[in-house]
Order: sequence, then C-alpha cells, then structure tokens
Amino acid sequence: RRHPRSTLFPYTTLFRSRDGAFAAKALFEETYPDVKVYVDYEIPYFIVSAGNCLTKEEAIMLKGRVSATFPKAFLKQLKREKSPISNLLDQ
Repeated sequence: RRHPRSTLFPYTTLFRSRDGAFAAKALFEETYPDVKVYVDYEIPYFIVSAGNCLTKEEAIMLKGRVSATFPKAFLKQLKREKSPISNLLDQ
C-alpha cells in the first residue's frame, strides 16, 4: 500500500500567470536545491508545490526550514504518483 505524500506549498496565493509560477519555482530551486519543486495547472491557477514528505512531521520540518524565505507557506496533503516517464528522467 502506498502512503499519500504531504507536500509543501510555498505560497498561499495561487498564480494566475505562468510566468509568476515559474519565477517562484526558480527562486525555490535556487534557495533550496535539494528539494523537488512542482508546477501544476488547475484551471484557472498555476500551483507551485515543493517536497516529497512521507509524514506530516517531515512536512512540518520542511515548512519550518523554508518559512524564512516563504513566510506564507502552508501544508497540503497530495497524492503525487510518479509516472514511468518521470522515473526515467530522475535517473
């Protein structure tokens, strides 16, 4: 059985522009290069999320680590399954 992953969202506000979302992603990757960052699109918003935490405690620790740079960060539990293509890209 797979566990859902808690994912950290760097911003409470969602992005209406693609450019704003990818600028936030770039800043997060530059500041925290060891944390995986994702951009998703759900009409009408771009959503930037970061982290692949397996437990809520792990997600809380990550939130504490990034809160100086992203003070409006909040936790949201998502199920993020890797596709076969993304598995290949990670290698």
